Amino acid sequence: MNWRFTRPGMVSFKKGEPFCFIFPIPHEQMDEVQPIIKSIHDDPELKHQYDAWGASRTNFLDRLADKDAEAVKNGWQRDYFRGRTPEGHLAPDSHVNRRRLKPPRKAEPGE
Repeated sequence: MNWRFTRPGMVSFKKGEPFCFIFPIPHEQMDEVQPIIKSIHDDPELKHQYDAWGASRTNFLDRLADKDAEAVKNGWQRDYFRGRTPEGHLAPDSHVNRRRLKPPRKAEPGE
């Protein structure tokens, strides 16, 4: 996150308001990443999963708009956070829906 202060003055943040994102790797490593643009149609299984998610999401939002009791009770879909696809398949073991990072510590002498 980059901040640009356009005039002198005070800056404040409300309690609990996010104000930055710390990316705990050397920024030079970002230069080594080369994004590739591909069509989703190049991966039929990924396209199928995407279409299944889209249909599931549209169905859920339609039910929510219609005040369907179960949809209202759920409030929002949680498949991603539960580590599964809309079809019920489990996500790979590498799936991470929330980082649980170690708390910062004080530097040791000489660090």
